[in-house]
Amino acid sequence: MISVAPGYILLTAGVGGPAAKWRDRMLSRAILAHQRVQEVGFVPSRSHAELLVGFRGETFAARWRTRKRVNGLCDYIGSHITIGRPAAALKSLAFWQAWEQAQMDRFDGNIYPVHRILMQALGTWVFPWLAKVGAGRYAICSEVVAKFYKALNWPEFAGGWRGWTPAGLERLVRHGDAFEVEFDGLLTQELMVASGLPVFAVDPDEASYGLDAGMV
Repeated sequence: MISVAPGYILLTAGVGGPAAKWRDRMLSRAILAHQRVQEVGFVPSRSHAELLVGFRGETFAARWRTRKRVNGLCDYIGSHITIGRPAAALKSLAFWQAWEQAQMDRFDGNIYPVHRILMQALGTWVFPWLAKVGAGRYAICSEVVAKFYKALNWPEFAGGWRGWTPAGLERLVRHGDAFEVEFDGLLTQELMVASGLPVFAVDPDEASYGLDAGMV
């Protein structure tokens, strides 16, 4: 069984899940390869992060466009995923206060900032400070998640939200004290149904806000 709630972190091995197109698969492989060089003493297995914002698997995610997806979790049926829940319960009021404080809506509708990936790569190989440099509202998937948690004043994010990677979040979920692993394994349709979570019969690339999603 899987339980999800606003503030949980979804970590996956690939943007968009099994239905992802070639560009998504290439991006996921490149990110994972880079992270395995970047991380010391830890072998990451997740290349993408999304913030869960509802009890039915809705996420706020930076894929090729940043937005809320009512079928966010459902898109990863057939993928190996990790879900991290805050070790200290995050109440609804605290979640939405942090959402407002972080101005998360500023990310809504943004096109994926590929230049941020390049800056992180240069930060690993050439200029370590470069990964944390940034201006404006553009952020990669893990930075979007970190921006939310920075607003909660968690000490793990005291250094800022720029420069966070999916591997950094995975390390925090698996080995830190701030999160606990809610689920780690293969997400199946049977598991979704057994957990009372909706399964949408839509193409992930065609689903915008799930308004026309058909239920299976």
